[in-house]
Amino acid sequence: MTTPAWSSFSQLLRTYRRNKHWSQEQLAEYLDYSYEAISAWERGLRHPNRHQLPHLATLLDIDADVLARLCQAGRTPPKQKTLANVVPTALPETLLTLLPAEVRAYWQNRQHVDQARRDFFLHVLIMISTALTTLPHEPLSPYSLERLVNVLTHATHVDEATLADLESITMQYWDIFRRTPVKSDLLSGGLGFLGTITQLLHDALPPKTQQRLCVIGSDVTQIVGDIFFDMHLYSEAETYYQSSLRFAQQGNSDVLWIVGLRSMGFLSVYKGEPHKALPLLAEAQRIASLSDTILAKLPGLALREAETRALVGDLHICEQALGRAERLIGQCEDGQNEEVIRCGESRRDGDFVRSQQASFLGYKGVCYLRLGQPSVAQLALEESLTLLDMNSGMLRSWAVRFTDLGTACIQQGHLEQACHFAQQALEKVEQIRSARTLQRVLTLRQELESWKDEQVVKTLDEQITAVKKAVG
Repeated sequence: MTTPAWSSFSQLLRTYRRNKHWSQEQLAEYLDYSYEAISAWERGLRHPNRHQLPHLATLLDIDADVLARLCQAGRTPPKQKTLANVVPTALPETLLTLLPAEVRAYWQNRQHVDQARRDFFLHVLIMISTALTTLPHEPLSPYSLERLVNVLTHATHVDEATLADLESITMQYWDIFRRTPVKSDLLSGGLGFLGTITQLLHDALPPKTQQRLCVIGSDVTQIVGDIFFDMHLYSEAETYYQSSLRFAQQGNSDVLWIVGLRSMGFLSVYKGEPHKALPLLAEAQRIASLSDTILAKLPGLALREAETRALVGDLHICEQALGRAERLIGQCEDGQNEEVIRCGESRRDGDFVRSQQASFLGYKGVCYLRLGQPSVAQLALEESLTLLDMNSGMLRSWAVRFTDLGTACIQQGHLEQACHFAQQALEKVEQIRSARTLQRVLTLRQELESWKDEQVVKTLDEQITAVKKAVG
């Protein structure tokens, strides 16, 4: 029989799996692998390693050589790392109408601009148009847009004003990221923006210009890492976090070095390696205390240390870290700057301290769950819910709190209440399509296994199955 010509491994896998009438969960079970991995393979985000291919080929009755060739082709990077590889080739008409007339005219008559810079301009327009419709602050002015046009038409023309515009776009990107419920929707834009910054860095630039572009590169790779983290693709997240640290070092940015270390530590916690997180968080805290940065005055590092200490069973140091975080919150002031935005704490004036208090109580609840004190944890988590905003950017926090409350109820033997909180968490997960947050609910479900025959658990299982399909 002639083997069809497949355009990608993901297409072949999806077709053969469906021909067998298997769900992603069933294939994952047969392979003794996670369904998230199967989902990532079928979306082209990852590929199986060479040790997994023979078993997969046998299960699906596929030539193993065909699988190997398609996997290798999928791993080959594009020849030119530009936005054309990862974003749409046209700007939506609804967004185009929001732009100034002279910028619309430039976009519509752009044939004289080379492809790479045209791609970059497309990304900038999408970013700015999104800002016009979703963000509370002013987007770039027409004068700033004109300067960006000059960057597109003059390869080495990256002046002070243009750098300021790129930095402004980057901060807007952080804000869009924090406010967007479905983080994966921003992945292609982030990869495209990163490709453009990398391309600019290949030009002969003055040292100061290169340094500032490296800071932008660190920001964007941090965001991309956060997106992969939310998608439960930890290997990819780690790769981008490491790149963010390298960019931060070249850009001489203490702030982004601290943020990168904090992210690597947080990732180690989620990978079940809290002992690896401790030295990373300690180094981040050391640099923060020595540098003139607001990060030393925010509770984030202390809260992450508290959770990590709880995971290793160190009650005394955990409570010390919680106490330090609470004292820092008492010294917080409303307002925001770039350092605060990068830490994910951007809020409207008047809400900043409130958001810090909500975060503190959430972490306190998690810590006492880890330490086996569910009644103390439940009180903190319930109080945290009273301080959370109801906007779309906080849906993830609601899902996490509901999940943790469900876990607290399980530890106290309250089955129906635990399932109720789990169902509320799943409703939020379905809205944000976060694989990482879904995994947190699935961990809760494992703790309900001894009650699997109860109707309330069966109902929860049905909802889990539906949400898994929505998340993909």
